[in-house]
Amino acid sequence: MLALPPLVRLTPNSRRLAKPLILQAADGGLQLGSGWQLAADTTIRTGFGAPRVDLTAASWDSCQINLHLETWGSIDVLVPEGVAVQMLGGSGYVRLESLATPATGGPVLRISTSGPTGVIRIRHPKKRSESLFTRWKPRRSGNDSSPRR
Repeated sequence: MLALPPLVRLTPNSRRLAKPLILQAADGGLQLGSGWQLAADTTIRTGFGAPRVDLTAASWDSCQINLHLETWGSIDVLVPEGVAVQMLGGSGYVRLESLATPATGGPVLRISTSGPTGVIRIRHPKKRSESLFTRWKPRRSGNDSSPRR
């Protein structure tokens, strides 16, 4: 197990946050990508809009994170493969897409939600296709009698 890469990047002890982290974006303009820090207790509040929260790009302050999501719009949460996701409940509509089996002894993400409208979508990042370009061919119906050139 020691030869395998870690599932999440842990924040060094000296840089861990002592207080809970609260992130707010009234219009949903929150796009958390590379290099942000996820505190052991993190709250993300958004208004209308559709922010993306990429947990694969964050450094984690702990192997167990309590994440509270509050929204009037929608939130797209990208979870690293192998992380155990526990839904603690709350209000709002949550769409938990099929997640990979969590790694034994791996990080745990405990999620609670609130919000009167919108959707909170929890998923793994999509894998890119192997080729950079995809060739699309138009479909022809079987009774196409147009002349071919």
